[in-house]
Amino acid sequence: MSSLNQTASSPSDTIIPFHFWDDVPHNRALCINVTLRFDKELDPERLRSSLSRLLEIDNWRKLGARVRLDSSGKLVYHLPPKFTKDRPGFIFTTEEHDSSIKAHPLASQMPSSTQLDKTSKIHILDGMAKYSPLVRHKTAPTSIADWLETDIPQLVIHTVLFNDATLLTFTFQHTLMDAMGLSSFLHAWTAVLSNREEDIPPFLGFDKDLIELHTEAVSEKPALAGIIFGQISLLHFALVGWWEKFWFPRVKDKVLLISGDYVHELREKMLEELDEDDKVSTSTAIQKDEQVKAQDRHPPFVSESDVLLALISTLLVTAQNPSRNTPVQISNIFDIRSTLGLPSPGVYIGNAIMPSCAEFRAQEFGDSHNGTGFECRLGSVAMKIRSALETQRTKEQVLARTALRKKALGEMGCLPLVSHPKQLGVCCTNWQRAGFFGFDFGSAVVGGQAGEEFQPCRPSYVNTAGSGPFTGNGPRNMVVVTGKDSIGNWWVHIIAREEIWGQIEEWTREQHVHYK
Repeated sequence: MSSLNQTASSPSDTIIPFHFWDDVPHNRALCINVTLRFDKELDPERLRSSLSRLLEIDNWRKLGARVRLDSSGKLVYHLPPKFTKDRPGFIFTTEEHDSSIKAHPLASQMPSSTQLDKTSKIHILDGMAKYSPLVRHKTAPTSIADWLETDIPQLVIHTVLFNDATLLTFTFQHTLMDAMGLSSFLHAWTAVLSNREEDIPPFLGFDKDLIELHTEAVSEKPALAGIIFGQISLLHFALVGWWEKFWFPRVKDKVLLISGDYVHELREKMLEELDEDDKVSTSTAIQKDEQVKAQDRHPPFVSESDVLLALISTLLVTAQNPSRNTPVQISNIFDIRSTLGLPSPGVYIGNAIMPSCAEFRAQEFGDSHNGTGFECRLGSVAMKIRSALETQRTKEQVLARTALRKKALGEMGCLPLVSHPKQLGVCCTNWQRAGFFGFDFGSAVVGGQAGEEFQPCRPSYVNTAGSGPFTGNGPRNMVVVTGKDSIGNWWVHIIAREEIWGQIEEWTREQHVHYK
């Protein structure tokens, strides 16, 4: 990458080293696009001017830095001393349509939480990738090379305006931030937008790597350390991946909109079943050991997110109909900011994530030909997901795994992989804590709002499409939970083999859910 024809920077720029975990291979490889749909027309000038103001406040100006490679091939920031028309702090483009969103041939197909049938358990909707031509400006970057070879800032924002809706899209390289970082940025921006600058949190880590400063050596061994891939396993894993793409060359993305009431009902059912199983286990333990007391028993706990991931993983695994003994790994991305105890108040704009890994065999997910019978297994799957998360996100484990991940990067050039090369993997990133459906842009509504007449304007849909259609070389069994909307429904974006969607749609029909 160091051979790229980089645009020269100004000698007056401030050069800031990248944080260690921002400049890792998978972040360099991912260009992120997040679109918020609002069911009101927003004023683009209010959006632009408030964001300009944010980048004038203390260390928030770092968001306007340019990305460069230094002589050693590492990424560095080049921060202009002042943002000007020629070197702005962000790119802001607007496309206006003098019509309703319902009149646009593509935009009219975009879902909204306020327009869907509320009586169904699950809606299966078209994937997010189809909206990329609509929500992205034609000049928007698609890879880190576009930032390195030009002088564009890190944030590229495109607004598509209708007289009854607005699509607001953020394009940025994953090296800039993760979902919680984007959430912190939106908190600060909406504070400026609504004249609450006193609520803007301090920008942490302007020129210091807080994750590194809060990392220390520990004696505890990382979980799953005994099943980390070596060179031969990595080669085997690559061959298995090639074989998968050879036989199943096409991937397809779809969105599952899942009723919050349905998830709640599943969770209540699982907790009852898990509690009964735990009572039996405790009773057996008491009979074997008199020192075990019934009052020592702690009722099992799983969250709605655990239940959701158990349901989606079960659908993905059983739809592919693997052999019963096939290894399955569920990777569940979690945030490490609070685990490491980063300073508060303040926000860390960067990447601070790590996966917890739960190991299974395919037989634990039930039989794909058993209709809805697999639901009796969801509780144990959810409990195993919860247990892996609780075990692997302790401070000691995060520190131990950080050291392990650094070692793997240094020796093999990639983050460590664990389990079995022939495993069926499911990876989930859950953005519910980021709260994207909760951000209020009511202060930007065209015509203005004030006093008792003020009405919030929050997203009714969150789109996470890439820069274009997914190819066969893209991710598989990738799950992005964009969050829970204001009505309480869960939105889940899934990328998987094209062939398995027929099985999933059949299951939804058996559940008497809605398909469109």
